[in-house]
Amino acid sequence: MNLVSVLGSAGDVNTAKQILGGMDGTLGLHENENAPVPTLVTSLSDSDPEISRAALHTLSNLAKQDAFRETINERLQAISDALKRNESKTRVPALKAYAALAQDDTFAELVNRAASQIIVCLKDDPDDDVQVAAMSTLSHLSRDEAFRLTISEAAPHVVSQLETDNWAIRLHALRTLSIFAKNDMFDDIMKSFIPRIVKCLKDKDEDVRVEVSGMLLDLVQQNVYRASIRGAFQASERKFLVDMLSDGFRPVRMAALALIPNVVEPDTSPIPGALMGTIVDHISDDEEECIVALEAIRALVEQDVAYAKGLTQQDSTQDEVPPKIRMSKIIRLLRPDKSKCRIPTAVLLALSAMARQDMRSINEFVDVIPKMFSDFEDIDEPQFWDAAAKLLLALASPGGEPNANVHRIVLSLGLMVLESIDQAVLWFEFDSCRSIVLGLVQSANLNVRLSAIHVADMFTLAMPEPGGDGELRAAAKDAWVKLLTELKSTNPSVGAFENLFKLADYDIFAGTDTGPITDTGPIIAAALKDQRALSCLRAISKLSAQSRFRDVLASVVSQITRLLSNKNSDAEMRLEVLEHLLALAEYQKFRLKIQERAAVIIPILEDSDSRMRVGALKILLRLVQEVPPETFPDEIKSTMPTLLMLTQQLTTREDSVALITSLARDKTLRSTLLTKILPLTLNSVQGPISWGHLCLIACLFEHKRLEHEPSDLQFLLSLITSEKDEVQDFLLRFMTTTLPEYLKTWRNVEKFPASISFAFSSLAMSKR
Repeated sequence: MNLVSVLGSAGDVNTAKQILGGMDGTLGLHENENAPVPTLVTSLSDSDPEISRAALHTLSNLAKQDAFRETINERLQAISDALKRNESKTRVPALKAYAALAQDDTFAELVNRAASQIIVCLKDDPDDDVQVAAMSTLSHLSRDEAFRLTISEAAPHVVSQLETDNWAIRLHALRTLSIFAKNDMFDDIMKSFIPRIVKCLKDKDEDVRVEVSGMLLDLVQQNVYRASIRGAFQASERKFLVDMLSDGFRPVRMAALALIPNVVEPDTSPIPGALMGTIVDHISDDEEECIVALEAIRALVEQDVAYAKGLTQQDSTQDEVPPKIRMSKIIRLLRPDKSKCRIPTAVLLALSAMARQDMRSINEFVDVIPKMFSDFEDIDEPQFWDAAAKLLLALASPGGEPNANVHRIVLSLGLMVLESIDQAVLWFEFDSCRSIVLGLVQSANLNVRLSAIHVADMFTLAMPEPGGDGELRAAAKDAWVKLLTELKSTNPSVGAFENLFKLADYDIFAGTDTGPITDTGPIIAAALKDQRALSCLRAISKLSAQSRFRDVLASVVSQITRLLSNKNSDAEMRLEVLEHLLALAEYQKFRLKIQERAAVIIPILEDSDSRMRVGALKILLRLVQEVPPETFPDEIKSTMPTLLMLTQQLTTREDSVALITSLARDKTLRSTLLTKILPLTLNSVQGPISWGHLCLIACLFEHKRLEHEPSDLQFLLSLITSEKDEVQDFLLRFMTTTLPEYLKTWRNVEKFPASISFAFSSLAMSKR
């Protein structure tokens, strides 16, 4: 035996050398096999996560071998004993060790046995370090369903830590509760804690107030918590939240600004005008704080027209700031500065929201728009011009009472969208509008050209004219040529791929003769390896809608799938990659290439993020949906044990059942599947059959997967003769629909055993 075989992979040898004091990876362990065990157990609580993780991995492998099991059990018992001693210097490392052990199923039972003592450390030990370590351990445990009862019991004690005098303990308690809330297993218990958590907004420590604001902001954006949080905000809490805008600590003010739009409502205090006035008052010269304030204004305006009017109309004689001054302060932020376009961009987005909510509210500032755009004409920031387009589109759609002044400004700028405007208003201006728009389409600035193509495309759709899209298609083709030229440069930028995505997203592009992209494959493949990857992938998704591009784009599927295992890919990036792969799998050429890379997708079925697991399930289902059973890839067929486990999880149940049902078209695979779930229906098996398995059985019936194979008939007979109440109740749901159809199909089949018909009739009689 050598170190590599103990670790399970050569990749962990360097870390193991560090743990074991430089032991050579080729050195045999048989001379003193148990020598590394004490060091490994101690390393579980190491502050370096890589060392802790490698120690856990090694112990897990050793625990499966008879030669090490006894020594490991003795050492782990020592950790349990240390936890029982009322000494912080022993309890803290022990708690850290349990946090590490909880990450491996091999030690789940051991950790569960220590659960009560971990809770004792939290609620009874006066040492702050022990309490923090206990909460950190519980945070790790909360990620695994195996420790659900432990967390449910411990959660109230974590909440009680919010009463302690030590601000650091209160802060850590909030962070622990925030981790609990990320697991939907604890939704109900966490909702019961919301009123107490909300009260932390009044905490005397500013760091605690920032933490609870961020936590509530995360939770209120989830449907399951939204009502509970808004209900917990009584008038006093809302007032205190608004008062936080005057806090001397900048992060507190910014946290309050972000939270306010999510918890206040126009029919509650404070009244809209007063609230908007307070927010405008606190717009400062600090760029980040100013942007957060403008985003809060936009979010409130989008929420209700009362907030738009609160910026421009006096709704209380006690208003300290006249509405005109509020608007003037916002408009003054539109100062051109090439180094700071984020604030003007945020202003434009806020004004766009006002224009959509209440056109009359913006009449007083609409005259500044022409000058505003002339001041910013040298700004080369796509985000700013995107925001400008949103404002102009909002101005061009004033609803039932078109504003002539607004129209004049919009028309003079040549930017309009006619989806929601009364076409008759602009009918007589059609020719001049068209010439202006097409003039912008020929702009030398590629960003301006792309935006103009988009607007002109929508204009043509709203007011079609025979042959009227010829110039537009020519402009789109010319833009495509320029984009390809930029793409083929030495090192195309992220912006090049973003522009490619924009152009491919326009309706006019579908009918534009752009020609092939045969020589861009290596360029695209290279971009998928660096920070341009997501922009490139988004462009690929859009371009793949055109069949003429698919041969080249499908050739880079292997580079796309590598993003799933790239160490630089965070969870959100990997999730977006899965979404794009699912979209690409709609096309046969991509589907075949993705199928070749199934081995990269399959491990994601065991990812800790349920969204990732669902994404992988959807892709695998798409890969097998339209292929004959005899061509199912072996690696996908081999996932059946994992899929059966995923049927037991609420978040993955629907998709795992769908994939199993599709795979069940294969007779051999179906026979193996039925053999695994048949024992669950037997009377001799203790405990009820799970809801996940019942859903799977129902889906097999619904999609008529069961045929007249011996294993199919044996499974049906087992269901019918089962004395388990939940199985019988389940069958009765299908008595008048699915099951009779099967019986009719099988009656003339020689393999059909008479015992099934008799058992089925007996079941029906017993339930009358």
